[in-house]
Amino acid sequence: MNFDVYSATIGITIAIVFQFIALIFHVKMHKKEQFIMWWVLGMGLRVVGLLTIYLRTFPSLNRGALIVSNALTIFGQGAFFIAIESYLNKNIKVNKLKTILATGIIVLIYFSVFSEITVLRMLTTSIVLLVFSVLIVRRLYLSKSDDNKDNMNFMIATFSLNAIYWITRAAIVIFILPTHPEIYDIILIFSYIMVLLVCTLGTLGLILLINKNLVEREEKERLKAEKERLKFLTIIETSPDLILVSKLSDGEIILANKVFLDTLGYETDEVVGKTTLELNIWENSETRAKFANDLKINKKLSHYENRFVRKNKTKFIGSMSVSTITIEDEVFIISIARDVTELKEIEEILQESKNKFETIAMSSASWEAWFDEKGVLVWTNDLVEEITGFTLEESFEKDDLIRNLLISDDSQEILDQKFKTTLEMQKNGTSEARIKSKDGSCKWILINWRHVISDKKEFKGFRTSIVDITEKKKAEFAATELAQQLKKEKEVAERNSLTDGMTGLANRRYLDEQIMLEYFRMKRTGEKLSIIMLDVDFFKLYNDAYGHLQGDECLKTVAKVLKTTIKRATDIAARYGGEEFVVLLPDTDEIGAIKVAETLRANVEAMKMEHKDSKISDVVTVSIGVATFDKHSLVAPENLVQKADEALYEAKNSGRNKVMPRAEELKVLDSSDFLKVVWSSKFESGHEGIDAQHKELFDDSNEIFETILSIKTKEEQLESLMKIIDDLKEHFDYEEEVLREIGYPEVNYHAVSHMNLMNNAKLFIDKFQKDEVEIIEVLNFIIFEVIADHLYRQDRLYFPYLEKV
Repeated sequence: MNFDVYSATIGITIAIVFQFIALIFHVKMHKKEQFIMWWVLGMGLRVVGLLTIYLRTFPSLNRGALIVSNALTIFGQGAFFIAIESYLNKNIKVNKLKTILATGIIVLIYFSVFSEITVLRMLTTSIVLLVFSVLIVRRLYLSKSDDNKDNMNFMIATFSLNAIYWITRAAIVIFILPTHPEIYDIILIFSYIMVLLVCTLGTLGLILLINKNLVEREEKERLKAEKERLKFLTIIETSPDLILVSKLSDGEIILANKVFLDTLGYETDEVVGKTTLELNIWENSETRAKFANDLKINKKLSHYENRFVRKNKTKFIGSMSVSTITIEDEVFIISIARDVTELKEIEEILQESKNKFETIAMSSASWEAWFDEKGVLVWTNDLVEEITGFTLEESFEKDDLIRNLLISDDSQEILDQKFKTTLEMQKNGTSEARIKSKDGSCKWILINWRHVISDKKEFKGFRTSIVDITEKKKAEFAATELAQQLKKEKEVAERNSLTDGMTGLANRRYLDEQIMLEYFRMKRTGEKLSIIMLDVDFFKLYNDAYGHLQGDECLKTVAKVLKTTIKRATDIAARYGGEEFVVLLPDTDEIGAIKVAETLRANVEAMKMEHKDSKISDVVTVSIGVATFDKHSLVAPENLVQKADEALYEAKNSGRNKVMPRAEELKVLDSSDFLKVVWSSKFESGHEGIDAQHKELFDDSNEIFETILSIKTKEEQLESLMKIIDDLKEHFDYEEEVLREIGYPEVNYHAVSHMNLMNNAKLFIDKFQKDEVEIIEVLNFIIFEVIADHLYRQDRLYFPYLEKV
């Protein structure tokens, strides 16, 4: 080809000069900007690509020079694209652009290296360069605004011209070059010229954009600095403190706010340009020198107190916070001060009060202490060592001293929680506690604590007054131990009073109590309850024949049979009187009770105790009556044994040595034979008012019970039910009041049981209104569970406390 070396050299030289100029501007103005490096890289790649055309003068390097030149040209165009994209779109990720560029390059290299077809190689190069030009034009167009449209239009025109050229070259390569290969070198020359032109014009356009951006940035920075200055001045002028700005070197005042001027009595022109020494603000020059020296050593000062002098020669105490700031190599002092004269006077008054308080507390007979909100000891008198064993120094080193001393058992954990809770609620408290002193010994203390509240109603800790009550507690424990011993002895005596001395079985008194309890449980749960009554056949004849001592042995043997035959822990065998015995069988129906009775009869007969005067056998036999009841049985609890006795009577009349169940009787109920609750001395509490109300409830219950059955309308029945509910409410309130007066410890639990009973009674009545239950079920619940059962089980628990009172 006829390549004009001179023209090319001139072009390259011009491009290099422009590139160098651009590089200087770019590096100087945008040292940290990434886009500048990509632009410089693009220029460099394009220039190097252009220089490789000289290698084509060597035939052996012709093909390689073309490939390298094309590749570097495309690399350069891609670098331009990355530079423009990263400059105009700050959020773009360069890695994404690198991926796009790399894809195009891979395609190019493939066709450039492996393709022997000149047209295909030139077409591929044109398309890739065209794509980059279009992408650049698109980004420039999208980022154009009124502020930069002139420079943007210049750049858009440059790269649009470049795009038009590559479109034109692609068309020529496709349609003309195959038939006119002689234009190949001309196309290359124009391509090199276009590369130089785009490089030069693009760099010029970028410089213009950067310069405009720089001017705008400087203006923004100037406005920002002005805004910050005004903000700084506003803060100084609106501050409630005295603010003074002066030079560190000679103390010349640069700025003083209004509060400073008003406090010291100066005008602005009297202060600015002067020094604090000239104004005689300091008490003396030594004080100012010390201040300057302290500031030089510490760089800044906080709460630096000094006496200052006003213009009228009066003095005040100021608390200063001072720091230095360097502006254009000049060090300035920023002093912020507050008049604390009144505060210091208050501190002196408080210190005097504190001294008086400490004098009183130090002479106190109790351990007086003050703790902060975290439980850390703030102040204490000397008695801390007497009670805790820790010296004053050791006490102040302990975190949360009070809680760390508390012994961690269940009672102390409850106390600790009470202590913590009352403090968190900012309440006062008093309690006894057990602590472990330094030597490991345990002590009892009485602790009184009061919360400390600031003027702003903020919790600031608590004060305590603690007394050693160890000796007092020892005396209390001794008294309690004696009371417990007496209680055990009483329980043994009561247990003996509930046992038959000869047979070892339960006696009649214990049996009556258990029948009462099981009766109420039957009514509540609906389970069956059976009673067996047993009598030794012809026992009088046995005594006459063998003597009373042998008769006693016979009864002991029968009792032994009862003990070994009755297996369940809930079953009770008792001597009822003489040769009669009773077995109580909870949760047992009639069939089960008959089986147990038959086993008892057979086991007694199997003992083969001789009875020569018996009219039915040669050995001792027994007759047994069985009675079974359920929650619908209309029999009072004290009449249950009587029903079993009636069955026993039938067993004797029918030949003896047999088991006879009670025959059910069908009869019309009337008020004369209906179930009633009967008052007994067992229900007496010893409190006149409570006993009177209990008796009245029993009478009311029987009356209402009888009346309800005679009432025909449901409305009248409901009216009677609500009356007894009202009476119960009045009684429960009175009973709770009495229990609180005597200090019954379970009064709250008892009150809850009252509430539950009332709620359940109202629920039964509600169900009765809806026809979900019968009237008899409502009556059973009210009479037996609410009145009799609750009184017999729950109320008897507080009887001992009434006896103490």
